[in-house]
Amino acid sequence: MERSDDENDPPAPREEATPREEATPREEATPREDDEARVVIDDTARDRAGATEDGGEDVSDVAPGPVRAKRSPWRWVRRGVVALLLVGAAGVALLFFAFEPFARQVVLDEAARRGVLLSPRDVTVTWGKVTLWDTRVRLDGVPDLELQVEGMEVHAEGLRATSVTARGVRGRAASVDAVAQVLAFGRLHAGDLVPATAERIELSVGAPASTPTLTLRASEGTLRPGEPATLRGATIEVPKPRLRVGPLDLVAFARGTSVELGVGETLEGAPLHASADFDARRLELSVRRAPAAALAILLGRRATPGEAPWPGDFAIEAKGLAQWTADPRGDLTGRIDATLFGLVPPRPAELAGIAFGNDTKVGLRFRTGPASDGLTLESLAVAVGSLRLEGHGKVVPRGDSFDATASLRGPIPCADLVGSAAVANLGLPLGSGLGALAQQGIGGNVDLRLELRVDGDRLATPEIRPSASIHCRLRLFGG
Repeated sequence: MERSDDENDPPAPREEATPREEATPREEATPREDDEARVVIDDTARDRAGATEDGGEDVSDVAPGPVRAKRSPWRWVRRGVVALLLVGAAGVALLFFAFEPFARQVVLDEAARRGVLLSPRDVTVTWGKVTLWDTRVRLDGVPDLELQVEGMEVHAEGLRATSVTARGVRGRAASVDAVAQVLAFGRLHAGDLVPATAERIELSVGAPASTPTLTLRASEGTLRPGEPATLRGATIEVPKPRLRVGPLDLVAFARGTSVELGVGETLEGAPLHASADFDARRLELSVRRAPAAALAILLGRRATPGEAPWPGDFAIEAKGLAQWTADPRGDLTGRIDATLFGLVPPRPAELAGIAFGNDTKVGLRFRTGPASDGLTLESLAVAVGSLRLEGHGKVVPRGDSFDATASLRGPIPCADLVGSAAVANLGLPLGSGLGALAQQGIGGNVDLRLELRVDGDRLATPEIRPSASIHCRLRLFGG
């Protein structure tokens, strides 16, 4: 059999397959993109295998083109979210820095609307709070008072102040009349006040660039509209005379032109109570009957009944009145009437029938002022039973103690003295009988004098120097 020409021709040389082109390097993909790329490559391999099995051209030796991973559409979403966050953060920062001066001005304007003029050195703004540093504070209509506050936090809800916290409050009033100005300010702005607390308070009274006539210090104070104001750990110091009282707790409540002041936890339960009318420049003082030791502790002094300096367990009840002048250099004058229950001064037995009983009544009128070194007792009266002595004295404060001196004198009827002495020496039945007979024939008086010195640290042992001038006479025939 003959071959065709085609069969006789030698087979054409087979073209050598060109080397596979190296795939271009892929971009580094995320794990999710790597998984998607593997799926694409696997599908391509299956397509090629299927074509070979169906008799198609064998493309196993044909180099595939570069394979690129499919890009995930979520990639753009993530980038958009990041961009929005960056833009939002920048916007918040811009808003905050723009809000700080706005919040500062709002606080100053709102305070001025309430009559409080603030001049801070610096202001810090945080969410819900504005802090003012080294702030000078003035009250509208109160020219005699100026305050300086180290740190003041104004808490707010939106643009409305809800409370104020101050630390390091120092104030100076030109005179006591500044209190009347503050009371008038409080009445005018009663609806504008917000709860306030303060720490480390120091308020003084006196002309600028001069020694204060009075200084009040407290560790903490609170002021809430419609409620009594409180001062905790308060001390009162008067440089001249040298007087210091405290630490004590004070409660105060404003009523019109007056201030009700109590020493204790509450105004109603305070044993020591005062009412000051600053328009009338008048102070009324009352001491409810209370143990003296308890009152001393209330005023910041250590006291144990029966131990030095206390002479025993006695109680005090007192009422007083004081008035001052508009002139800061003027004197403070007043009177005090007190009863000492369970306390009588030392007395000889011969006076037991005259100075009888267990209580002592004291009445005095006093005067003091910036030029005085103490409390001058212009008149002093002491009564025990039917014995009444009158005179004058002086009380000189000495820190939290005092020195007191008094000169007292009073007449004792000779008949009463004889009767009292007879009972003291002979007993009640015989002494009273003989004393009654003697009283009928004796007239005149015994002029008794007492020089008294009391050390506030040794109240139980006062120094008493008695003396007497006898002016008794016999009465003949009932004369």
